[in-house]
Amino acid sequence: MTDTSFPPSDSIGPQPPPAETPGTTPDTETTTPPEPTSQTPPSSPTTSLLARFSPASTLLFKKLFQKRSHDLETDDDPLPKRQHRDTSLETKITPGSVITYGFHQLHYDLDKYHSYLPLSIFTNDNLRTILREANTLPLKKINPLNLKSKPPLVLDIEIFEKRYGREDSLSHPAWLEAARNFVRFAGETGKNGVDGAWYQRWDSHFGFFESRPDLISSFPPALDLDIRMRKEYNALPFEYSPEYYHQEYEKAKFDFRLKNIEGPSSRAYPAHTSKLSAPFELKPSSQNKQPPFRKGAGSDPSTAVCLICAKKGHTCISCTSTSFEDGRPLFAKSVNGNIIVPKTSQSICRTWNTRGDAERKCFHTPEQRVHVCSFCGDKSHFAFAWKCRSRPATSH
Repeated sequence: MTDTSFPPSDSIGPQPPPAETPGTTPDTETTTPPEPTSQTPPSSPTTSLLARFSPASTLLFKKLFQKRSHDLETDDDPLPKRQHRDTSLETKITPGSVITYGFHQLHYDLDKYHSYLPLSIFTNDNLRTILREANTLPLKKINPLNLKSKPPLVLDIEIFEKRYGREDSLSHPAWLEAARNFVRFAGETGKNGVDGAWYQRWDSHFGFFESRPDLISSFPPALDLDIRMRKEYNALPFEYSPEYYHQEYEKAKFDFRLKNIEGPSSRAYPAHTSKLSAPFELKPSSQNKQPPFRKGAGSDPSTAVCLICAKKGHTCISCTSTSFEDGRPLFAKSVNGNIIVPKTSQSICRTWNTRGDAERKCFHTPEQRVHVCSFCGDKSHFAFAWKCRSRPATSH
């Protein structure tokens, strides 16, 4: 039987909409929009890939990509590429003042990698050249200080000197100019600047040569000695000693006289000179026109006696003899200016064969030069003692 009963009378009338229950759909649309539901974004391919790696591999992967992202970062407000020049490097020039040229990064790079610094790159002319034409000067790769680093590029000294002059052809004024610039550079690169040991070391080095009273007349051997000492220092640094410098200076002059005994050296005043600025300009003097060594100091070829063939009129450097005057075979021969024992290729000491031990001590090691008579090979006497050969009738 069907139930036909009705609800109580007080329940008749407008009724509020029934409350929605989860999972039910109302018969009519409501005016209030539903709350947005939060959804988890899908994982990126990178995240999915990293999930497969071990923690150590994931950390390495992130570091690599973080470094790359840092490299690609730019400033918030970068300057336009065309607007990057200013006047911060300008130097005020007062009329009549002396212009002091600075050093280029090419100088500092050579010094940084402990390359030998020739004086040719420190003359005022070549300082200007480097500052003006640095972008077009030849460079070369050298071995890095750290073998794991890339080979750095530095100035190609060999090509530079071919174009702008070698340091061994500097005149005395140009050498003096370059030496002062070298010392100034030492004050910029050495620890504690001009108060440091590096600056004092090279100020003493060049100061020794500048203080020699016979520097102008003896400049060729002095220049050779200066270059040799700086190259040796670059290979094996040694302390400055006035006694050692004086000893080497006197030896260099003697060796130069011996090599150029036939006459004035063509290297006394080379063709290459630098245009000098005001503070270094030297007026010509009568000394500059004289040969490097005075007559009587071994420059007269008529008084020369050969240490190889004992004949008068030439030196061992230019000896072409094949026998002594009596026809006996020679003991030694000349090779590149040195007296050599043919059987052993040992170099014979010229200084000892000229003067022995009485007047002068030698400055080489026994491995460099042997003390044997260049006429016969005997160790008990030197050549010009004339024990084994007859003295030429006109020699003194």
